[in-house]
Amino acid sequence: MNISKGKLSLPLYTTWDSTGVIIAEGEIQGEGEGESEGESEGEGEGEGEGEGKVQDTCGADYDYGGTAGRRSGLISGVEQPFGLEISDNDELYISDSCNNRILILHLDVIDKTFTEEITADFYLPHDVFVTDEALYILDTGNKQVIKMGFDESVLIVAELSNLSWPVFCFIGRNDSIYVTDQFTHIIALFHTYSIDYTVAAGTGISGSDNDQLKHPYGIFVNDFDTLYIADKDNNRIMKWTLGATEGVRVAGDGTDGSSNTQVSHPTQLIVDEDENLYILEGGNARISRWKANTNFGECIVACTGINGIENNQLNGPSSLAFDSYGNIYVSEWDSNQVKKFQANPGPSIYTEFDNVPLFFSVDFSFIQST
Repeated sequence: MNISKGKLSLPLYTTWDSTGVIIAEGEIQGEGEGESEGESEGEGEGEGEGEGKVQDTCGADYDYGGTAGRRSGLISGVEQPFGLEISDNDELYISDSCNNRILILHLDVIDKTFTEEITADFYLPHDVFVTDEALYILDTGNKQVIKMGFDESVLIVAELSNLSWPVFCFIGRNDSIYVTDQFTHIIALFHTYSIDYTVAAGTGISGSDNDQLKHPYGIFVNDFDTLYIADKDNNRIMKWTLGATEGVRVAGDGTDGSSNTQVSHPTQLIVDEDENLYILEGGNARISRWKANTNFGECIVACTGINGIENNQLNGPSSLAFDSYGNIYVSEWDSNQVKKFQANPGPSIYTEFDNVPLFFSVDFSFIQST
């Protein structure tokens, strides 16, 4: 399991610099409203919204399926980055959605030049996930999950044609594939090489009951197959244990606001070994930490209360990841940026990983150096 979505164990006295550093950037589009990507993709209240063509902020009507070439932008730039992932040896993977590629940044490199990219006829790739065997890519526009193995194999391991708009993925035990379907308000569970899925959470009807979701976003699955969901437009984090028919609210009071009992339009979360929650809030443009079994959180990054483009702010945040030093990385959809917030920990940050090799010791032929 990888660090950013694996066995994170941070001391609760860890703090982070209030000012971030931009490590990847494209052209800034201006200050957004903190709603991240969903609003720009035709989000609405009716069931089945988002089917067919979708107007997204890449500036074109994308028809699901088919191929798209690289959009305008510098090779070292990003255009509406979404999912982030960091391997055990601190390689950062960025879903550069509008450029239809995955960017790889070696975090031990001082400058901001991307050294590698992966292009394989992706179409609006939204998320990435790394295991000790492969890189998984959620190829949203083509409605598929691709597994790029360290043995240079490339396989389509899940066909998502029965979903409406998949936005996040998580690879669980036994290669189970969890996918958020934003517009049908469910988390779908696929087994490898399948087009069929079971519903892991949600009813398929937008709502705020404990068995319902409303435009869910980021997800996290622990070693016990417990599913945590950023229930974006219900302004809450839901926890579903294996086999449960409904979830339990573990963060947010279900109302939109900026108090320490609220989360506003959460887009992503990471859960540590002690079940503390690290929540990226699109509406409040901040990262909050909720200690396990409490009904309030604390802001730890971007605590100005203002959505914006300064280095101490976030602008349309989509995803977050931790490196091996506890530093936090955030993708900003509206600013075309990825920011790093330096950790000020104390002793030991991460627990020991059992028999997990370093990633990317193999040089892949499909990775192009720049």
